[in-house]
Amino acid sequence: MEEQVGQTVATSPPAEDARAPGDRGSRWGWDVLWLGAIVLTAFVLRLIYVLQLQASPYFNLHVMDPGYHHEWATAFAAGKPFWDEVYFRAPLYPWFLGTIYWLFGSESGMTPRIVQAVLGSLSCGLLYLIGRRVFSRPVGVIAGFSAATYWVLLYFDAELLLPVLLVFLDLILLWLLLWTGDRRSPLSWGLCGIALGVSAIARPNILLLAPALVVWILVLHRPHWRRFWGYSACLFFGTILPILPITIRNYIVGGELVLIASQGGVNFYIGNNPHSNGRSAIIQGDPGAWRACYAAQLARAEKAEGRPLTASEVSRWYFHQALRFMGREPVRAGRLLLAKLGYFWSHWEVSNNQDMRFIAAHFTPVARYLPLGFWIVGPLGVLGLLLSLRRAKELFPLWGFVLIYMLSVVLFFVTARFRVPVVVVLILLGSYAVCWCASALRARRWGSLSFATLVLIIMGLVAARTPPNVDLLMIQEHRETGIALACQDRFEEAEQVLSEYVKRAEATNWTLAAEPLYHLGRVRIEQGKVAEAVRPLEQALEIQSYFPDARRLLGFTLAALGRFEESVAQYERIVRHEPEDAAARANLAGGLARLGRMEEATAEMLRAIEIEPRHTRSLIETTKVLRFQGRSDDALRLLRAAVERFPEDLLLTAALVKMLARSSNAAARAEAVRLGEEACERTSGANARVLDAAALAQFRVGRPAQAVATARQALDVANRQGQTTLADEIEHSLRRYEAARRP
Repeated sequence: MEEQVGQTVATSPPAEDARAPGDRGSRWGWDVLWLGAIVLTAFVLRLIYVLQLQASPYFNLHVMDPGYHHEWATAFAAGKPFWDEVYFRAPLYPWFLGTIYWLFGSESGMTPRIVQAVLGSLSCGLLYLIGRRVFSRPVGVIAGFSAATYWVLLYFDAELLLPVLLVFLDLILLWLLLWTGDRRSPLSWGLCGIALGVSAIARPNILLLAPALVVWILVLHRPHWRRFWGYSACLFFGTILPILPITIRNYIVGGELVLIASQGGVNFYIGNNPHSNGRSAIIQGDPGAWRACYAAQLARAEKAEGRPLTASEVSRWYFHQALRFMGREPVRAGRLLLAKLGYFWSHWEVSNNQDMRFIAAHFTPVARYLPLGFWIVGPLGVLGLLLSLRRAKELFPLWGFVLIYMLSVVLFFVTARFRVPVVVVLILLGSYAVCWCASALRARRWGSLSFATLVLIIMGLVAARTPPNVDLLMIQEHRETGIALACQDRFEEAEQVLSEYVKRAEATNWTLAAEPLYHLGRVRIEQGKVAEAVRPLEQALEIQSYFPDARRLLGFTLAALGRFEESVAQYERIVRHEPEDAAARANLAGGLARLGRMEEATAEMLRAIEIEPRHTRSLIETTKVLRFQGRSDDALRLLRAAVERFPEDLLLTAALVKMLARSSNAAARAEAVRLGEEACERTSGANARVLDAAALAQFRVGRPAQAVATARQALDVANRQGQTTLADEIEHSLRRYEAARRP
């Protein structure tokens, strides 16, 4: 069968769109127009995407890997050290991002994304130039516009992640290699090496391509051994040139030879251990935050070895653990490897930091109208790769890059952002396949088209597979995004996302978490949907019984609905666990007061004020509620007890004076005048609230002239102290007193 397939491809006559590199065509003006159209289209779409992405709560909130890059870039821009040890990750992208911050500032998330949109657009132009050079103008045009409209590339061009820089560097490398292949120039091979080295300090796995390039040089120049050694040396020294300063720096700070970064062993273990699923970028049990995760990985290795370890020793330890797993459980390891290969060729974009589909669905409508995806790019790319084997020696940089880079990803773990550099080359090869099929159809080469159809069907079936449990990330994204929106006071959006989280989790029998349910209740309360907040808050407490914030909010909600018995029960549970929680005690006192349990209410309220004096206002608000309920005696009793306990609290004294002044009892009003005037003397007339209360008492006992004088003094003090709200209240009262003086 393989022999037949090889004959089918080999004997198919070359189409017009598969011209040799020497047949460049004329009219370079058309190339300039096509190039400009592709780059402009790509930039406009990316700019629209970035503008729409501002609606995401993560636009200026950098978590996980973007957070790591942002912190490093911010330090780089400020000229401050970020990592004093051997580099754990390759430094080029944080340096690139830091340069943007240094030039334009790091305050806005818009600037780096616009710069990256430009870079991503140039990558689309590079793809056109490569396709134009290697195949034909139509192939380049299709490839360029396909990359410009491929929504996954739009997504990564707008994230503070490596792919946008990596794709650009890898395309430069491929262009140089294809340009160098038909030349005999040591300089050109040196430039290829430099491009390879620069790409490696963005992501080191590209170095796996280096040995294959040496073999390619041998194939190209086999009869000329001196030329082979010379070109290989140029490639080697060019590659080392950008890497060497980083290696020297690592040796100086760490005392050991680490070529670029020490992350390799950890990453290899992440994708090859008994708990790995081949697509999660974290070791089971490690925390999510990158610093804590790094510390946990280091601690695990040092605990196993019983001594401090250097960066390279940590990396070797994780490599050995992964190899030990593969040696002890070869069947399981083999299945894991096949699963990762399946993830790589699946149409599903395996997300890492956040669910890409979620972002497209909720915040970037333009992505939803760009249907091109791996479901078609993957199968067409494989067909184009097979067809390109007719020019295997010449086109090795393309098909070799796909195979070797794929291997470098599958050996570790597979996510969409690690696959992106290969996807771009598959777009180019797939564009070639489209043009080849069109040419074969015009020529009625049914045998060749049958072969192409078979490849597309097989790869289409492979790509159609969806990894298991993919809905989990979507559920998690609803949870985290809903919480982020709630914390940014975007209540309506937060309710929609969190409600969808609950619906999806319940539909898939996924265990709900307490925190998002708490936030769902909170955002409903903020929107006035008090009754609808009860159920999610109760669910949160069923999941996590010790959740004071949720219990406190539930108590508040029940009280707002008039369910005071239930509200009191919630606050009593908080106080049992947190005796020093003043807010809970104040709210408990309010509930008890409404139930008529005044002795308990008074004790709890006074204890709350002892713990935190600001809860004086809670007591005063409670007395107002009691008074409005016609329970003035209870309100007065509570205030008297508070003033007796805290005689120095002028806010309480003023409240008591006002309550006594409003009484229908003449003795109470006389007491109000006495207490008010004593408080004024005690404060030397410098407290506007006390003066205001004293003025009311004077007015209520029939002394309007004194009331006017005291109120004017209160107004003057309030204005001088900037108490504008109180000043407005005093001014209103003053007009009433002055009106009473008139005959």
